[in-house]
Amino acid sequence: MSTILRAFDIVVLLSLFLDSNSNACDSLDYNAREPTPDSAIMDRSTNDSKGQLEDLMTIEDFERESEKNTEPKIWRYVSHGAGIGQTLKRNCEYFQRYLFRPRVMRDVSQLDMGTTLLGEHINSPICVGVTTAQDKMHVDAELATAKASRAHRTCMVVSTWSSVSMDDVATVEGLKWFQIHPFHHREETTRRLVTRAENCGYKAIVLTIDSRVVGREFGRLMSSGGFGFTPLHELPNLKEFGKIEYHDPSASWEYVDWLKTITNLPIVIKGILTAESANEAIQHGADGIIVSNQGARHLDGMVASIEALPEVAKAINGRCEVYLDSGIRRGTDIIKALALGARAVFVGRPILWGLACGGEAGVDRVLTLLEDELSNAMALCGVAKVADIDNSLVRHDTRPHVSKY
Repeated sequence: MSTILRAFDIVVLLSLFLDSNSNACDSLDYNAREPTPDSAIMDRSTNDSKGQLEDLMTIEDFERESEKNTEPKIWRYVSHGAGIGQTLKRNCEYFQRYLFRPRVMRDVSQLDMGTTLLGEHINSPICVGVTTAQDKMHVDAELATAKASRAHRTCMVVSTWSSVSMDDVATVEGLKWFQIHPFHHREETTRRLVTRAENCGYKAIVLTIDSRVVGREFGRLMSSGGFGFTPLHELPNLKEFGKIEYHDPSASWEYVDWLKTITNLPIVIKGILTAESANEAIQHGADGIIVSNQGARHLDGMVASIEALPEVAKAINGRCEVYLDSGIRRGTDIIKALALGARAVFVGRPILWGLACGGEAGVDRVLTLLEDELSNAMALCGVAKVADIDNSLVRHDTRPHVSKY
């Protein structure tokens, strides 16, 4: 029985290692890479050189550099998507379907990228999305990420599966949300986790609803060898619960109804891709929605998150805040998401790449690059304030061909 539970732990943790944002959009041969020799894996605890980070000028640079600093099996997992990777590619490539309609001769001498999330001010609409096993990328893990998020005065979503306890992450000042799943034993697990989050000062609960069943690809990944992940029951936020079954495939919208009764924190629903699901989320009290396909990690052949965004935003029609994750790689992606109805975006894999390249300084550099690219795109499009970005700024290119990203 213990062997079965441990295998379940590994599968679930694999499925949640990257809960947002797709990777390597132009690579489908996941096993083609030659393993990095152990001697070539850099000491991530000391790889914090500011000069080296300044040589990384794009998110793709961080992706390439982080591969050198990451254990081969971890890297293979990070690079993986469900099936043959159709949605993995589509998450990034579909941004190209939206073309700018820039306005000229407008005063863009002073740019304002500030916005609010559920009433809390942030300096830019670029937020830190849900990821886990950050200790596999850098020894400082979520603490480094939290410090970089604080420096940029933005929001960080902390996972239940965090390698640092929610209490310790909360000691770093800054806006934070706490992410959970529809767990079995809701009274013993969910209620206690939510109460802890409230006591630690988290400002919202993010409920991930579309990964209650693990994608079949993770079984194949397991068969290739262990990844060294910490079993779920040994993770800091879950130690007190022991070896229990966490995911509940029978969970329905009633779970959201119940969640609303145990907390006064806003509830953000993560994993919406259709107008129908968006309307159901609103009917059950959602305060926010994250349009997301979990970085294409579970089901291949889905729509890209940016592709689903206009449909969801139209259905919501201002009844709650709408956000986006999956596929964000540059500032132009962000401005397109805002134009199509997102209030903010949540970035996942690029944060991990920054973490692998330099801990807190690496994450800081990733957020700085995206902010600089966003401000530059705003100026070139003739928009001085994030609040002024709307769907008149882009048009949809309906041609069937999408060039390589």
